[in-house]
Amino acid sequence: MKRELRSLRLRLTAWYVAALAAIMIVFGGAIYWIVGKQASIRLDESLAAAVDVLIGAVEAADDATLGVGSITDRIRIPDRRLLLFDPQAMAVDPADPPAWIGEALAANLPADAEWIHLDLEEAGYEGIPDGEEDWRIYVEAFTVESGERYFGVAVASAVELDDQYASLILAFSIAAVVALVGAAVGGAGLAVRASRPVALALENSRRFAAEAAHELRTPLATIRLRAEAAVSQKAAAENQPIVLQEIAEESKRLGDVVDRLLFLARADSDQAAVRTEPIDLDDIMFDALPAAQALARAKDIRIHVAANGPSTMAGDPLLMRHLLGALLENSIKFSPAGSEIEVTAAGTEERVRLAVRDHGPGIPPQLQSQVFEPFYRADPEPSGPGGVGLGLSLVRRIVEAHGGVVTIGDAENGGTLVETSFPAFGRT
Repeated sequence: MKRELRSLRLRLTAWYVAALAAIMIVFGGAIYWIVGKQASIRLDESLAAAVDVLIGAVEAADDATLGVGSITDRIRIPDRRLLLFDPQAMAVDPADPPAWIGEALAANLPADAEWIHLDLEEAGYEGIPDGEEDWRIYVEAFTVESGERYFGVAVASAVELDDQYASLILAFSIAAVVALVGAAVGGAGLAVRASRPVALALENSRRFAAEAAHELRTPLATIRLRAEAAVSQKAAAENQPIVLQEIAEESKRLGDVVDRLLFLARADSDQAAVRTEPIDLDDIMFDALPAAQALARAKDIRIHVAANGPSTMAGDPLLMRHLLGALLENSIKFSPAGSEIEVTAAGTEERVRLAVRDHGPGIPPQLQSQVFEPFYRADPEPSGPGGVGLGLSLVRRIVEAHGGVVTIGDAENGGTLVETSFPAFGRT
């Protein structure tokens, strides 16, 4: 079972990390595209602003200064190269720019264009010399007072965008690795926590099956031995009725265990059939009393019943008789000889209550939460009271099937008090 749980936890952790990784990939791709788009827009805007500076300087300059590089030399914008061309893509200022810039403009610049953004790599221009970087160019046409038409050009390296992309990818990759490691650690913790109910259910199932087999084995072995003795005629004729009586008693005990196990299994799978009709807890008390008194007389125990007010609820009469019978049987087992057991039914407009109090040894507080578990016995020693430990577990399932609550605790002046509470008839 431990191996299966480890495998389950590893799969849960892997699924959690894989889901987070997929989300981060999609999110990272979207962020990369958005940031890249914004960076490209900002680069184009900066180039346009640089060209505006160049145009202003040209319009304020004397025509005689054009062509000697005096204008572009006076404008200092970091990482930006400014140039001035005529409509034939001939250099004006400076007079000797890199030849490939003029060739790129001549190849890609429409004669009537007012402005364009030009990414030489996207435009498919292949005339850039080896060793040069990819360039991004902004071109804007303008006319000076003399009527001459020029193209202001700003050039920037597209590697600037690549640097931003690289920084973004590095930062996101580091964050992603840290997040995935944290997700793996946190996912492992969540998987352990999420698998605890599964582990508990598997352990309860294993223990339930083992203890059920143990409890069923004893009556089955007794029946087999008695039957074999009767068949082989080893038992005297006068003992035959005794043997058959023992077989009948063990068969009844076996059938009772099987019935309770079936009800518990159906209750755990929400398949327990609960037939609801108006029932009075007073009637349930008096119906269950004869069988309980037969057990109590063997220990000289007196059972007192008290009805305090209306106690009508919606429920299954047979299950409620089982419930009270199991409570009384449990109290009789653990009550000393000559003591008393009190059964009380009471009700209000909202709730009805059925309580059983005995004067037995009580249950330690640290064990009170365990007594409703299947096969739990307060005294597991062979010399202790008999039973298979299904009574109070059956009580809890019946109470829950009726939408009620059951509590157990110490009674005043010693003993144990078990209280069950249900919605009154007509209430939910």
